Amino acid sequence: MGNPVNVIYLHFQMAFNKVPHATLICKLKAHGISGKILTWTENWLLSRKQGVVINGKLSLLIDVLSAVPQGSISRPLLFVIFTNDLHDEVINKLLLKFVNDTKSSVN
Repeated sequence: MGNPVNVIYLHFQMAFNKVPHATLICKLKAHGISGKILTWTENWLLSRKQGVVINGKLSLLIDVLSAVPQGSISRPLLFVIFTNDLHDEVINKLLLKFVNDTKSSVN
């Protein structure tokens, strides 16, 4: 019959680019982050726009609604906060998490 699978490894590809800002801010608040730190983080995340330049012409700028900005020391920390409640959805499992990698095994 074979051996049952008792470990699953997950790797979230492009994980930092898929963090929705609104959800992350809600999770920061749930962890007790408030005041100037929350305001700074909201401004840092929510004030981003992007566009493209083709043949020297800039497209319309659109709001960036997800992604933790690259080059930031806080980028891994914000992702861990975002995924911190992942274990709440998994019953009778042990989850070991490191930034965008997760190992799930049976207790």
